[in-house]
Amino acid sequence: MKKFYKGLIVSALSLTTLALPAFTSQASALTPVKSVDQVKQLGDPIGTVDFHMLRNSNVSLLTGYTRWEIVSGSNLISISSGGVVSSHSTLGTAVIYAYDINDNYVIYKITVEPR
Repeated sequence: MKKFYKGLIVSALSLTTLALPAFTSQASALTPVKSVDQVKQLGDPIGTVDFHMLRNSNVSLLTGYTRWEIVSGSNLISISSGGVVSSHSTLGTAVIYAYDINDNYVIYKITVEPR
């Protein structure tokens, strides 16, 4: 009789551990979206950043992004694999798209200025 109760308790506990993740995922899936602004499509622009930097300087600006693309101004700046932006001696404005893990991107407008 003791073995029967032990087996019953063990089987009940194993069933609840299997059922709990299913209940929680169903409950979270049923929460409604209150606004269309909460929904973000993949590949959408998140925002824009206007950044001014001195020529011949370095700044750790793009850390945390998975990849980036210099759209214009590749003669003004260069970007290391760690996300450090280095400006050259030429003055002007460069445009960079910095992508996160979900392919959403931030547009950086970097203006290289004299000292």
